[in-house]
Amino acid sequence: MLCLVEECIHKAIMQTAEWANIVRVLRRLHGLTPRQFALMIGTTTEAVGVWEKSLDVPGPFMQAALRDLLSGHIENHPTFLGVKAMVRATDQLSALYTPGLTVHALSRPLERMFVTHQLEVLGSSMLPKLSGRNGEMAEQYSLPMLEGKSDVLSFSYTDRGVADPSLIVRQQVTVIPLDGLRVLATVGLPLGMSTDSSMPEPDLRLTTADDVRS
Repeated sequence: MLCLVEECIHKAIMQTAEWANIVRVLRRLHGLTPRQFALMIGTTTEAVGVWEKSLDVPGPFMQAALRDLLSGHIENHPTFLGVKAMVRATDQLSALYTPGLTVHALSRPLERMFVTHQLEVLGSSMLPKLSGRNGEMAEQYSLPMLEGKSDVLSFSYTDRGVADPSLIVRQQVTVIPLDGLRVLATVGLPLGMSTDSSMPEPDLRLTTADDVRS
C-alpha cells in the first residue's frame, strides 16, 4: 500500500514538472511575458507562475488549450490562416494580433510604412510600443476584449498614424473568437494628412454584443 502511495506521489510530481516545462517552453517560444501568455490562453498571470514553478498543474480546459497551442493548432487553423491572408492582402493599414498584442501579420502598405520609418514590430509585442491614443485604446478596450472581460466586439476611433504622425487615420478594431483564443484584427483607414500638431477628436464608436442582438 505504501509503495502504491509513493508511486502516485512520484507520478504527480512528474506530471507537475512536465506541465511546468510545457508552459515555460510554449511561453518562450512565442516570446511572451507571463502576463501576455496568460492573456493568450485566457488565464491569469498568477496561474502561469504557479504552473512554471511546478506548484500545480493546469486544469483540464487549460491543458486542452495548451495541447492545441503545442500542436500548432491555432497557428495552422484554417480560419486563422484565412484572416492572416486577408490582412496581408489588404490595401489598408491593417494588422493582426493575438493576446499580449503580439503581431502576427501586417498589411504590405503598413509594413512599408514601418520599414520607411525604421520601426521594428514584427514578431514582438506591440503594447510597449503603443503610445498616446493608440496606447490608451489598447489598454482600455483591446486587451479587455482579448481577455474576454469586455462585451465590446469592435470599436473605432480617429488618431494620428503610428509610423507617420502627420497621417490622420480612422482605426477599426474587431475581435474574432477562435477556438478559445481571441484574435484582434485592426484596419486603419487613412483620412488625410494634417500639419496641425493638435490631436484630432477621437470620435469613439463602440459595438457591443447587445447592439448585435438588438
